[in-house]
Amino acid sequence: MALNLDPRSEAARDLAKRAVPDGGSLDFITLLAALYHESELFKELPQLGAILSKPTVIHETTPERVPLSDPLKAVLTSLANQDPEPLTPQQWFRELLHSEAGQAAVTEAGLSKDDLPTVLSVLDGPDFANPIGKPPVNHTWRMSSKRSKLISELSKFGRMLTEGEASPRLFVQQEAPLRSLIRTLLKRKARSAIVIGPPGTGKTAVVLELARRIVAHHDSIPQRLHDQDIFELSPTFLRAGASMVGEYDSRVKELLELLKAHPQVILFVDEIHSLLQSGIHERGPYTDANESFKQAINSGEIALIGCTTTDEYRHYIEADQALAQRFSVVRIDPPSPKATVEILEARLPMLTQFYGLEISSGLLSLAVDLTEEYLPTRAQPRKSIPLLDEACAFCLADPARGKKLEEQDLRQALEETIGHELVKEGDFTAQQLYERLSSKIIGQDEPLKEIAKSVIAGLGHLAGNHSGPRGVFLFGGPSGVGKTETAVQLAEV
Repeated sequence: MALNLDPRSEAARDLAKRAVPDGGSLDFITLLAALYHESELFKELPQLGAILSKPTVIHETTPERVPLSDPLKAVLTSLANQDPEPLTPQQWFRELLHSEAGQAAVTEAGLSKDDLPTVLSVLDGPDFANPIGKPPVNHTWRMSSKRSKLISELSKFGRMLTEGEASPRLFVQQEAPLRSLIRTLLKRKARSAIVIGPPGTGKTAVVLELARRIVAHHDSIPQRLHDQDIFELSPTFLRAGASMVGEYDSRVKELLELLKAHPQVILFVDEIHSLLQSGIHERGPYTDANESFKQAINSGEIALIGCTTTDEYRHYIEADQALAQRFSVVRIDPPSPKATVEILEARLPMLTQFYGLEISSGLLSLAVDLTEEYLPTRAQPRKSIPLLDEACAFCLADPARGKKLEEQDLRQALEETIGHELVKEGDFTAQQLYERLSSKIIGQDEPLKEIAKSVIAGLGHLAGNHSGPRGVFLFGGPSGVGKTETAVQLAEV
């Protein structure tokens, strides 16, 4: 591999090589330590001094070849495939520490996991986000007439998320995925990311929050991104009016040419699998044009953020290994019930203003508890947010009611959603069912709890006149673990 290094980076590399003993290999800590002292990063990041002491020179002359540790070799190979601009020590240090292997090395060497985000935020700050020796990025693009013209030209394909005033903040509990997305966009190349996770977990919200912070010049946004735009492409707009396949192809070509000519614009595509799936599994009327998108991504000519579910990613994008390698994957997991309550609290002012209702914080917790119990297959926060909207509508629909949301509104809204009455106090509870099953089935506590919760959630009010199954279960596992016995005991309840 051949890295293009500036003179100070070459000096740091030689120092690291001279510190490797005979028969040894160059590892992350030795190289980071050499860069740390050669670039005087110890002035900006003193917390790393304890683990990155200056390498001790063993060889008087620099060895011509030094073996690399496998994790370091993988990262350096990736860097060698990027832009040919000479790497400064600060930039090289930053790239190494942003890799998973680099972070694992410094935490294993003794850096506290609590200090790691602080170190990364310093490296992502304005002093390090721009190439050394060049002036900081200003906002000439955002104020230019070229930008106004571009927004007009792109309007037929979608909307500019970073246009206008910053929207209200409704985003909480997803800072880690947002930081990961920001780091990807700061790379010299391979600046495309794909945000994946179950439906309803807030994938699109992460991108919208990034756009909001860019507009607001938020402190968490490195200066390099302050003069960038995020444009949301609507595949429907792209195909609207294109009655002939050739018309669609020409629209795609026009869009890509605009994006390539304006690298300040980051393309965002929600449900990106719908744009990239053609050509992977079967050919369709848009296959050739969609291949143009993949070629632009593969070549690094455009920066793209996509969102899709984990299943769609595996089926349509991960299956194309060449394409998947061009994306940094940002994973989003469903928030915990506690985090979901915080998300609802962030939306509370908007709800009270729109509906004109008094909504207590206790009802937010109840909404989360009810959806966790009765909608176990759906993800938060999507299942709690619609329930609150539905409950507010129930309250407003009754003219005799006051201006205060009540618990009964939440329960009525949930009953409307699931199609039957909720379990009432005094009915057979999930805890009682679990205790009865666990007294007969030993060693399967967690599965039995889930079974009990699902059965009670589907059962509704026992006194009701309902028809049809209350649940369909498939018990899997090795022979002799209690699958049949669980079904027998459940039938006897």
